Amino acid sequence: MITLLLILFSSLHLISAIISDCKNGKIIFDPSSPDHSYQANFSSPEPVSPANFSCEFQINVPEGSFARVELTLISLINSQSSVVIFDQLNRSETVFAATPSYFYFIASGGRIQFSTDSNKTNFGFTVFWNKYPNPAVVGARVNASDTQPIIETPHGKMSILINAETKVSATILKPQLPYLLKYLRGVIFFDGPDWNNTKNFGTGLQLLNGNTQYVSTGNSMTVLILSTSLDDFAWLIFQDYERTKDIKRFQGVWCDRNISPCGSITLDATNGPVALQVSGDDSVISGLNGTGQLEVYIGIASQNKTNLVATYHPGAAETSSSLPQSVFGTFKTFLMTNGNATITFNDTQDAHEMTVPVGKTGFISSNNYGTFTYQLCDMLLHSAAKSKVKFRYSISQIDLVGQPYFEISGQSNGKLVYNRIYNSSHLPTLNSDETFFGDMIVFHADPEYFYFIANGGRIQFSTDSNETNFGFRIFYDKYQNFTMSGGSVNVSNIVPLIKIPDFGGSMLIKAETKVSATVMRLPDDYMLHYLRCVIFFDGPSYNNTKNIGTGLQLLNGNTQYVSTGNSITVLILDNPPVGFAWLLFQDYELTKDIKSYQGAYCNSFNPCGSITLDATNGPAALQIYNKNDVNVISDLSGSGQLEVYIGAASQNKTNLVATYNAGETSSSLPQKVFGFFKTLLLTDGNATVTFNDTYTEGVMYVSVGSTGFLSSDRYGRYALQSCYATLLNSYKSIVKFRWSISDIDLVGDMWLQVFGEQIINNERSTYVKNYNASNPPTLNSYEEFIGTSMTVNFGDRECKNGKIVIDNTHLVYRYPANFSAPGPVFPANFKCEFQINVPEGWYAVVQVSLISPNNSQSSAVIFDQLDRSET
Repeated sequence: MITLLLILFSSLHLISAIISDCKNGKIIFDPSSPDHSYQANFSSPEPVSPANFSCEFQINVPEGSFARVELTLISLINSQSSVVIFDQLNRSETVFAATPSYFYFIASGGRIQFSTDSNKTNFGFTVFWNKYPNPAVVGARVNASDTQPIIETPHGKMSILINAETKVSATILKPQLPYLLKYLRGVIFFDGPDWNNTKNFGTGLQLLNGNTQYVSTGNSMTVLILSTSLDDFAWLIFQDYERTKDIKRFQGVWCDRNISPCGSITLDATNGPVALQVSGDDSVISGLNGTGQLEVYIGIASQNKTNLVATYHPGAAETSSSLPQSVFGTFKTFLMTNGNATITFNDTQDAHEMTVPVGKTGFISSNNYGTFTYQLCDMLLHSAAKSKVKFRYSISQIDLVGQPYFEISGQSNGKLVYNRIYNSSHLPTLNSDETFFGDMIVFHADPEYFYFIANGGRIQFSTDSNETNFGFRIFYDKYQNFTMSGGSVNVSNIVPLIKIPDFGGSMLIKAETKVSATVMRLPDDYMLHYLRCVIFFDGPSYNNTKNIGTGLQLLNGNTQYVSTGNSITVLILDNPPVGFAWLLFQDYELTKDIKSYQGAYCNSFNPCGSITLDATNGPAALQIYNKNDVNVISDLSGSGQLEVYIGAASQNKTNLVATYNAGETSSSLPQKVFGFFKTLLLTDGNATVTFNDTYTEGVMYVSVGSTGFLSSDRYGRYALQSCYATLLNSYKSIVKFRWSISDIDLVGDMWLQVFGEQIINNERSTYVKNYNASNPPTLNSYEEFIGTSMTVNFGDRECKNGKIVIDNTHLVYRYPANFSAPGPVFPANFKCEFQINVPEGWYAVVQVSLISPNNSQSSAVIFDQLDRSET
């Protein structure tokens, strides 16, 4: 039995009247209006507006509320039909295509001006009114002496307050995926400690498109986040304006070698300094062409330049001999002080291992060079073709206080020929050249720290009969004086609040009843000791008498920290590596019966493997985060009952997708569990859960007699949902597939297809069931077919009005959204046109899969730019 569990959105009852024209040239919308859309029922599909038509739509918004407009505009290429959006301060944005886009209006509202040219245009929108969230969450403080910015993402936040030593400077990074740009309209910046509409700077999209910075008039800035609950669609960068006042333009990118490579970026500083802010993996500069001077900082362009690692002059001989060059750190600033140059990044090069030619020069730095925090350095250099060359290096600056060490080793033909280890008792001679002959040089450094807060602590040291080297140094520092954004948790939550502290400081977490805190184990064990600098306090401040313990103690204890009241404060004493800790917070009402916790951050690169849960003394929870979205449970041995949730173990179990009895699961495993975050709750007994971390994306093999389920990735949540999975018989033989649907929500253009395929002697036959809002399935009613595979596709068909416009903002576009060959089966008499827009200097490659029975008239007709066709 295959049971499909699906939840998508809650139905919204929109009361609409038919709006046939725009008699007075203007239509007014407010929360009390009987009409919330133009035109009535426009989504099925968007109506065609006549040629040379114009109308203005006034969107009124009361104080304390905001309006979200979902708008679609489709017209011919080169059409002048447009929509002009005006906000409450009369600032405008002109749009020629939207499929759909989101626009946000705050009090007192704004207006939409729509006009068509001589062509007919598809147009329509719906307005949703919402209340503002609770008062702003205190975010952080920035100072003129900082070497690292404050980076905030919208995850788990509705508002952020940033304070500064002088003034607040805000910039923004371009999202990794182009479709996320529209959500930046819902990120609104305000001058001061609240969201006073008269002090509205503008939106995140306006900030990004302007290549500029927002600057507060005083020492605070508030950010209101009205957009979707999508994680990390925006990276907001905050600094003290004292550091940015001389910079005329800002460009920001969030680079990932797999999703959004940096590529080549041009910086024009002819009218003043330009800053390129890069976040993501360590960077490799491979080319620099043009004129001027480029300064490279790990962190921000700081006041005293302590974190400046290189200065380049594009086109100069010394620059060409020093590239490629690795720049470590998760945040870098490339400051073009004058001239005009293009910087090129090698997005396929491993920043920590590089082959270098004879004559190459360069530098190697720690990942947080110039910042008082943890430092790491790992680098391996090969000679070209592993030939024997002379390596020469010198150390210009190093801090070996306490237990850190720095090791340099050289190899030749696989043998160690050179080795130097430096520490606090064996310091290197600075700016002194060292040389050796070989084909490889390795640099490595890693510290080990322990932390004490008031009233201190003690170290007990003893030796056995063997000689032992021992020693330590102590250095004191004051608490970092800024507050990071915290958050709140509620009894009704079915996903925990996840906080990933990037910098030192403190955060306050509040709860409806009490706060429960747990922590996840990261795949790299060397990161574990950083959890010692994460300290939890009971209450709204870090009172030493209410110190619950450290993050490492929390992890090793397989437990949860629980507040006595409704708040917990977390203090991070240093600036460890980004992503060193994943802290999970829930309302204690949801966790009070759970006796032990384990957390795992795993995926195909960092496998979960086998994990044992002991619930003999009470329920035991395994919390899993997987950025690849899918985990496959392959075995469950032992005893007891295991509940599987997409999200947290919720109170009403709306997100419970499976219950297993350990040792009795041979017919129901392997089983895919979708979703980034999952909780596996063993209610009793002692069991070992084994995961198959080498599964094939989108495919699961099942044997005769197997049972199981398929669910959407956010089942049980009021959020966007999708599901795509194929079941194959282990031997690809013909079997009977039997399935039923137990839960589904098909609002709007959501669509579910169950597709079966049978191939006998190269003859192909298919089985197709399509469901949508007008053709819902019968729940809990079994269907069956004979075949070799079964594919389930759940998502938005997206062809609302018979046409979809695609351009290069998508980079990679799939239709349907979850498409993989051979693709889902479409119903009879279905039509859709896809407009492929290509700008000058670009081309588009379309890989089409079309399979139909012999003598079928189903077809795809391809028209080129001169309207020549191929069927």
